[in-house]
Amino acid sequence: MTAITTPGFDYSALSPDKTDTLRQRVASIRSMERSLISGIADIGNHLLAAKCLLDHGAFSRWAAGELSMTVRSAERFMRAATFLHGKRDMVSHLPTTVIYALSAPSAPASVVSEVVAAAEAGTMLAPKVIKNKLDVAIAIERSRKAEAAKTPEQIKKERENEKRQRAAAAERDRKWKEQREELERRKDEQAKKAVSFLLLHLGAEGMAEFRSMMDGIDWDRVRTFADAAS
Repeated sequence: MTAITTPGFDYSALSPDKTDTLRQRVASIRSMERSLISGIADIGNHLLAAKCLLDHGAFSRWAAGELSMTVRSAERFMRAATFLHGKRDMVSHLPTTVIYALSAPSAPASVVSEVVAAAEAGTMLAPKVIKNKLDVAIAIERSRKAEAAKTPEQIKKERENEKRQRAAAAERDRKWKEQREELERRKDEQAKKAVSFLLLHLGAEGMAEFRSMMDGIDWDRVRTFADAAS
């Protein structure tokens, strides 16, 4: 039996009766899901057979008139049936949304092959994992096609924009560095002026004594008392 690699649910906080009931619900839902997948495959196969009997262009009118079904919905059923052929049991635990996603024209062949190979090996990837793999692969493929479709002029323009952006970033960094250097220079000048003032008024010995007082001094209090004294 195919195993689905999902984290499951922690039933430890529930009573045994609730746990048993919920697990029975899970079994019933999974059974219904398998029936649903089987139904989708059967509908798709019937649609494929009907399409072969109709002239070109008549199938969409037939599906709409007889089944109230759009051609888009019919094509989705038929693609799903084609995908499920020979592997219905292997992927029967997957949600219908994942089946439709795997059978869609946009589904990357590499991801579809990976999912099928895992199922054949007895392990079915979790639906969220499959959906994430499909989304990532589709995004990469779209990006690749978009890059391939660019004209030389577009590529040149993008490179010029990137060059301007790099230059602007370098200019911002240069200005920030200049501002920091200017700030440090001003601090040095203020410190030198303070030292010159102290030497002038205290002398070398007084300066040495003042220097010994600086370690551990609370300069906020010094400012407070200085403001009060002035």
